[in-house]
Amino acid sequence: MPSFPFSNSIKEMIEFRTYQKRNVGRINLDGHFLGLPRTFVLHTQVLHRFAECLAIDIFLCGGIVVLGVERGEGGGGFAVFGGAGRCLRFGCALVDVGGLWFFGHDDYELRDDVANGRPHVRTPLYIPHVALTTSAWRAKPIKQVVTYDEPTAVSSALAKLSSLPPIVTPTEIAKLKSSLRDAALGKAFLLQGGDCAELFSYCADDPIDAKIKLLLQMSLVLIWGSNKPVIRIGRMAGQYAKPRSSPTEVVNGKEIPSFRGDILNGFDPAHRKVDPERLVSAYFHSATTLNYIRGQLSSGIADLHNPMDWGLGHVRDKELQSKYQRIVTSISDSLRFMRTIGADTAGQLQTVDLYTSHEGLVLEYEQSLTRRLKHPAGYQPSQPSSDGKGWYNTSAHFIWIGDRTRQIDGGHVEYFRGIENPIGIKVGPSMKSDELVELLDIVNPTKEIGKVTLITRYGKDKVDSMLGTHIEAVKSSGHVVLWQCDPMHGNTHSTPTGIKTRSFNSIFSELSSALKIHKQHGSFLGGMHLELTGDAVTECTGGSEGLAEADLSLNYTTYCDPRLNEKQALELAFLVAGHYPSKGARVAGASARKYPTRPPPNTTTRAPPVSPAPPQSAKAGPSVRPPPQASDAKTEAIDLDARDPVFASRLSSLGAVQPNPHYSPTSTSSFDPQRNPSSTFPSDMMSAPPQSAFPDPRDNPALRVLEARQRIQEEAQAELSNVGRRGFQGRKYVDAGTIQLALMRRQRGEPDSRIEDALGIKRGRLSILGKGIAESV
Repeated sequence: MPSFPFSNSIKEMIEFRTYQKRNVGRINLDGHFLGLPRTFVLHTQVLHRFAECLAIDIFLCGGIVVLGVERGEGGGGFAVFGGAGRCLRFGCALVDVGGLWFFGHDDYELRDDVANGRPHVRTPLYIPHVALTTSAWRAKPIKQVVTYDEPTAVSSALAKLSSLPPIVTPTEIAKLKSSLRDAALGKAFLLQGGDCAELFSYCADDPIDAKIKLLLQMSLVLIWGSNKPVIRIGRMAGQYAKPRSSPTEVVNGKEIPSFRGDILNGFDPAHRKVDPERLVSAYFHSATTLNYIRGQLSSGIADLHNPMDWGLGHVRDKELQSKYQRIVTSISDSLRFMRTIGADTAGQLQTVDLYTSHEGLVLEYEQSLTRRLKHPAGYQPSQPSSDGKGWYNTSAHFIWIGDRTRQIDGGHVEYFRGIENPIGIKVGPSMKSDELVELLDIVNPTKEIGKVTLITRYGKDKVDSMLGTHIEAVKSSGHVVLWQCDPMHGNTHSTPTGIKTRSFNSIFSELSSALKIHKQHGSFLGGMHLELTGDAVTECTGGSEGLAEADLSLNYTTYCDPRLNEKQALELAFLVAGHYPSKGARVAGASARKYPTRPPPNTTTRAPPVSPAPPQSAKAGPSVRPPPQASDAKTEAIDLDARDPVFASRLSSLGAVQPNPHYSPTSTSSFDPQRNPSSTFPSDMMSAPPQSAFPDPRDNPALRVLEARQRIQEEAQAELSNVGRRGFQGRKYVDAGTIQLALMRRQRGEPDSRIEDALGIKRGRLSILGKGIAESV
């Protein structure tokens, strides 16, 4: 058996066989490296006197062989095999025997004997490498596969796409991934929304402006309620493809292909044939939409100095308008104050980041816009390369895998695991916990924080039974993901007349349950994923305006799934914001009206002034509940306590209040810094200056506990932000859920060191937990 040297340590075994004692000719195997990282290409020519010449490119992609076949007579194409398979179109067959790949020709099965009296060539290839490329997905099973009737037109369209410039840049992608890392760690919130199926006709100024303004309004409400930065991602500038449960549907008694989005075919029954030219049209509509968005943002549409310019459009509800007006007034007052003291940084307040996203469904389109580009300065890829480059999907900043295409052995997962972009994965009721963890290991083997967003879509009736299980499975795996709730897709139903709709109450119910469950499990709900529009459509029932099923026909315009209208979307933002009380308000509320904690020393013989008794309604007792922390009375009390200069200076460092250079008028001290002391008694003038009316804050146990709690919280947040980074030695602060997992493993007899490594706990932390303490957690 002859041997041939090949680059990149690929070992080949060439075996000549003669069938029926006839020499089939010779095989010339010439291996060469094309410069693509971890991609090895062999060019094989099979020459024999029983068939025309075949030129076969063999791509070794993760143990899968992809054959590109070109016949000597001028025909050509692409053949893909995964596992055992065969290609009828180009006359090749492929089987996997003991890890070796065998290929033949003339559309016959490969056997050791003669098939139909025709000679065969058998070439075993030993492939020791695991490859990572953007084309390896072609060798995997593909759900929602697209069948084109004109292969030549497809090749032309994909070649055109490959030559066009990127729509988004690696710098933008890296910036979004960094922001999503913050959201995964609970320091930001992700708002993602837009049309179910974007149409080419939506590429116009009015529809785009309506969605931009709605996302800005919702993010403003969420920032006000959560006191966190909000990341805005639109389901726009590329959301042109939709998965369908059936390839055909019946319209007017005739079975026709299903509408699969403007990127493939048209909604009109006369335009249901898949048209490859639509792939190129999708590119230009995406680029035009994003170009307009960038222009509007740079022109000041998102300027926080003029939030009312965003308008409430079709919202006519007085209460909703009043709520929004109060937020706008509060922000305007703050900005005027910042401008007065010279802290108004105009460049940071006049624009925001708005990223684009879509479902990565049509892989041939996604691959054509996937480029090997230089990493941005300062960006640290999880898998560094020798050339400082990586594979970036330049069609959008963020793409996701749908619930129908997330198969572990499928083509979509294979493609998604090879790109630098942050990605989303839809998680539905059919997802098993072990499958979810395996999926995360495939697409994010380095456990990079900010890489993966899990978009849960269970439905209001299943979220309680499934979300907690998935949270614990992910926590046990060591992955830190961004959890995002999609309350839309699991709550879709049809009316008795066949109209597809969603209930606002069901949507909010799933969101509310998700918030509660994440809190119970020591996790963060880091975002929500909504299908919405800035128009006054009537597609979802419920909300404050009380849309009923009979009202759906008033303005039902969706071409796919029902969307929230502007009023419903803004109302949902207010409801979600109510679940995120401000940290500053919690700290201030916990410390208000508690200081001074003891009577101040008497410094003169003058009788102390009598403080007015608090109103009866403010007294807590067995039958009277204390007022809520956000009440006006509580806010006034906070301001009064802030007038203690020492206490206020320390409390302000916690972000609760602003210091005031005056003492509290609630004090019973006789010392008044504003009054000129009487000189009636000369001895008083000779005495030492009166001391502060307030006790030393170092002796105040409540304040010391408050500051210690704040310090621990800051240390824990700083530690959490380093999870997954190179050189991280494990967590010092762990939540109760992690401790419970550690206890379960300890009860099974596992040593502490193994438990700490598995759960990402710093070495030695479990040993300091006493047995009784740990078991009581």
